[in-house]
Amino acid sequence: MLYQLYTQTSFDFYLSSVQIPAYASKAKELGYHGIGISDHNLYGFPMLAKECQKQGLKPIFGYHLKIASKTYQPYEGNLYILNEQGYGNLCLILSENKEVYSPDLLKNHHEGLALVLNTTPDFYSDAYLQAVSKDFMELKRIFADDFYFGISLYSKIDMEEVEIFYEYCKNYSYKTLAFPKCEYLKKTDAYKTNLLKICKNFNPDESQSVDIEKTGPYFLLTEVSLLQIYRKEDIKEVENLVDKINFNFFTKRGEMISFPNADERLKEKATLLLKEKLLCSNLPSNYEERLKYELDVISKMNFSSYFLLVDDYVSFARKQNIKVGPGRGSVGGSLIAYALNITSVDPLKYDLTFERFLNPERVTMPDIDIDFEDERRDEIVTFLKQKYNEQRVADIITFVKLKPKNTLNLIGPILGVVPARLKKLTSSISDKASDFTEALNDPIKGEAFTKLYNDPYYKEIITLASSLLGTPINTSIHAAGVILSENPLYLSCPMKNGKTGTVLYEFPNMEELGFLKVDILSLSNLSFIKRIEEKILSNHKELPDIFNDLNNPEVYKTLNDLDLVDIFQLDTSYGMRKAIKEIKPNCFTDLASTIALYRPGPMDYISSFADRKHGKETIVYHDLKEKPILEETYGIMVYQEQIMKVLKSLAGFSLSKADLVRRAISKKKLDKIKEYKNDFITGCLSNGISKEISETIFADIEKFANYGFNKSHAYEYGLITYTLLYYKTFYPLEFYLTSLKDKSFSSFKTTLLLNELKKRNYTLKNLDVNISQADEFVLVDNNIYPPLSIVCRNSSLTLKIIQKRERPYTSYYDFTKRLQDDISQSDYNSIYTLIDSGAFDSFSKSRVAMKNSLVTYLGFAHFDYGEENIPPLTDNGEDIGEMLHLEKLALGRILSCRLNQIYRKYNFNTFIVADVSSREMSGMITIENETNSYRIKVDKKEKIEKYDFLSIKGDIPFKETSTFNYVELINNKRKVVKHE
Repeated sequence: MLYQLYTQTSFDFYLSSVQIPAYASKAKELGYHGIGISDHNLYGFPMLAKECQKQGLKPIFGYHLKIASKTYQPYEGNLYILNEQGYGNLCLILSENKEVYSPDLLKNHHEGLALVLNTTPDFYSDAYLQAVSKDFMELKRIFADDFYFGISLYSKIDMEEVEIFYEYCKNYSYKTLAFPKCEYLKKTDAYKTNLLKICKNFNPDESQSVDIEKTGPYFLLTEVSLLQIYRKEDIKEVENLVDKINFNFFTKRGEMISFPNADERLKEKATLLLKEKLLCSNLPSNYEERLKYELDVISKMNFSSYFLLVDDYVSFARKQNIKVGPGRGSVGGSLIAYALNITSVDPLKYDLTFERFLNPERVTMPDIDIDFEDERRDEIVTFLKQKYNEQRVADIITFVKLKPKNTLNLIGPILGVVPARLKKLTSSISDKASDFTEALNDPIKGEAFTKLYNDPYYKEIITLASSLLGTPINTSIHAAGVILSENPLYLSCPMKNGKTGTVLYEFPNMEELGFLKVDILSLSNLSFIKRIEEKILSNHKELPDIFNDLNNPEVYKTLNDLDLVDIFQLDTSYGMRKAIKEIKPNCFTDLASTIALYRPGPMDYISSFADRKHGKETIVYHDLKEKPILEETYGIMVYQEQIMKVLKSLAGFSLSKADLVRRAISKKKLDKIKEYKNDFITGCLSNGISKEISETIFADIEKFANYGFNKSHAYEYGLITYTLLYYKTFYPLEFYLTSLKDKSFSSFKTTLLLNELKKRNYTLKNLDVNISQADEFVLVDNNIYPPLSIVCRNSSLTLKIIQKRERPYTSYYDFTKRLQDDISQSDYNSIYTLIDSGAFDSFSKSRVAMKNSLVTYLGFAHFDYGEENIPPLTDNGEDIGEMLHLEKLALGRILSCRLNQIYRKYNFNTFIVADVSSREMSGMITIENETNSYRIKVDKKEKIEKYDFLSIKGDIPFKETSTFNYVELINNKRKVVKHE
């Protein structure tokens, strides 16, 4: 039988181009019966197990390590797992986290492992063998019959000189085996591996000549080649070693953290807290029945400890004032989760289904994902590590893999691609594209990439890059997942720091190994809500009880007015705005349905949903039993839970079985679907529903089950959406000031926020040295003043400006006099920027004059001259275009409080700043007034300077559809422009 032991995979970053799926496929094609890997890590173990199972190959799990020598430099060796004990011992060896492993360490953990020592040309020397012979004997004593020398032959010289080593091994009864190394699958693939090796240390800033070898000896041999190069007995010894292997990687090794008397503790706590929530001493019968049912299911499935664990870290978060989300995913269907304050949606009130979350007929780990404010998510993980021991709690590894853009950027410089051409190529590829086919089909950039793709110059590099896509090049940490274990994790899987740190298998593999993964997610919207609430409290207002006021008409007016900036899930999406316009939600049920419908697939039913809601389309139920289930969504199956309830109500399915039907349809298990359809029709017939109608209803179920939304999730996330709408409606000051602080002042979203503020009669003013605070926006008489920090990054200077204004600054000289001792030459630029931003405009002096006089005024202030003795600032006029251009540079937008004066002076109705470079313009440029951005087309013959201040003269209405015959510059030059 044919086996390959020594293959280095692409998980040894930049050292191999062998990707495991292709390796398994190629080996099968060449007639191999099993394949092994031997990297400097165990990253590839899970994938090897799965790919070998697909191809019907025996997986061989190896680890490449260095072994200390007492007389010479360390040896290269490979440990191969023979059985479960060997896997455990390998984990213990790795937990020591050594660069080089001593024989003494291997002696303590050798059982169940085979050691294959790599031979090199040094081994073919009598002098070398005599020097290291004691080392070999020690390793032989440790591993006994499981000690081997791996023979690697790559040239005729190797084949001749190896005879010396064969004679040595014969004298000492050492076993040898055929051990060819594989770094690429085909001989011609050497180019890819060698390219990756160069990438590892390549410095594009250094001039270097790169010569990439096209072929090499480290490829997967055919059986014929193997027999030509290696002795039959060495090939047979490989087979003997593999015959010893009896190891299944995907064996359950994880144990969930357990709590003593978990069932009783969960029951007692959930019952007590639920009574407190419902303000009753005895639970209503429907709640009592549901609670008992859930407790029974959880107990039988041994998940009580899991609920107590989640309750533990959620309770910690709430006690530490860390914002916790209202829930996420199907857990909203659990009354126990609601009782424990893990979720905020009452599943009985909103008809949420427990079986969608936990199905007793489908034994899988329940999935309780929790959102926390993003700025404090790490505190939850730290709490878990401290309480449950960091050897039992770990982050999870993920792998950074090559995509089209980063592959081209990686290999382009090495291949000598001209930087400008490389940038042209990569800029034509979407960041989202995972391969070049997706890049070609991209609706925005696909056309540009297609032209380059068909260009022979680019075709070659694209073809080479294609062969490297998916190659892992680095590690990262899973954004949300955390592994918890009853026993130390290092006993069962490799850890980054030996016994602690990140677990080095990806999370789906850890779950398959029986480990508990919890998702501790971060959500920036929760941090946003937290900051709004802190501002509400700081303004001496009480926080409202929003969840008991989910149908407030004023909130839905805000929604239908499309004031959606910074509203979670709605925000600035044109499609969502269109859906809201059609549906006109006026209750929480409608809001949740709108969120659920706005996805590919269900989107097609938005118009029908809206027409049915507004009586423009008849609501049709195939059977009256559907009405109480589908009435809230106007007869349309929006939610997965509705599908389950239809199956139950019409055909008598249990909700557990109904969940299995839903899953079978979504996963397109045709045999199961056919079986369930027959059961459904039979059940309907027994309930008096005709076969024709039951077939029609099942057809609906099949259609909607493919994209039905999780109702629990829609309601949970709908609460976040509603909360933000509520605060925008009833606490607009706190909402908008918090929102503005979170954004770049020049961003498009800030422009949209300003439009909303204008509707509410708020005006955003320039900075004011007498009003603006250091970091917070300030409201004065419906005028909002930005903080000084927006333009002045010098925090010590802004602090001094505020400290010294115990009374308002009366003039520019008064300002310089008070701060003379605090202003150094290095602060001048910060003050110039404040002047450009308009922060000193209240002194009614020219900005240019104030900048030019700063040093002079500081000098007069130093000698304590009175203001009456200093030369006055003369306002000889300034270039308005330049002034506003500099304001735009400082602030990112134009806010000048002097625009009204300019309006009167020049008789202009609307002002626009052309913020362009000083060069001849052709085509489109962006212009903007105080709150809006527009695109205009400039006559190719004209030239616009960067300070030009374009203005519309007369009564021409400024609308998005306007076409302007002319605009007039301040300096009276005319340019023909057309609004696009």
